[in-house]
Amino acid sequence: MIHDNWNDINGDDIKNVSEYMRNESLACIDGGVLKKFEDDFACYIGTKYAVAYSSGTAAIYAAVRP
Repeated sequence: MIHDNWNDINGDDIKNVSEYMRNESLACIDGGVLKKFEDDFACYIGTKYAVAYSSGTAAIYAAVRP
């Protein structure tokens, strides 16, 4: 069987999302959460930088845009 959904959501994930949703800077990209995610992800994959996008479509558009 091929699964099309591989979510593994635990209590910490729910707590973190709930905390973020209560944050006043939810609509701001300078709230620090995004920067920390990008830095942590870059470290995880072994690169100097990483850029997060709001959707896969936005990421693909940025990747192919001249």
